[in-house]
Amino acid sequence: MPVFGVWPRCLCLPALALMLLASVLSWPPAAASAETVASPRKVTGWLPYWDQARGLQSFLANADLYSSVSPFWYEMSTTGGISRYPGAEDATVLSGIRGKGVQVLPTITNDFDPVRVARCWRPRPPGRPTSGP
Repeated sequence: MPVFGVWPRCLCLPALALMLLASVLSWPPAAASAETVASPRKVTGWLPYWDQARGLQSFLANADLYSSVSPFWYEMSTTGGISRYPGAEDATVLSGIRGKGVQVLPTITNDFDPVRVARCWRPRPPGRPTSGP
């Protein structure tokens, strides 16, 4: 069972890739000093809005393993704006994570839609507003 509950099928492959990358990048190099090798490995965890209460409890029980937590709180709209998921910026979640000295790095999803990202990053003509299509 995943640490933060059941993940939608579309998130499994990217999540596994990120976990593999995190484990490779956090592994001490062969010539690392004794101080580096002795320090514990830290990871980032995702906190899904659809199972936020259980995810928070799991985090709190294992907070010493995390350097940051990325709650799924926002989604990029098709026009490039940002909307909130239910439970975004929950004060209990924020105080629980920060109270353990762990950094909060909210996730902004894009529904795996490259068009949304392209619209957001394309150059805008002078005088055109920075939000909207």
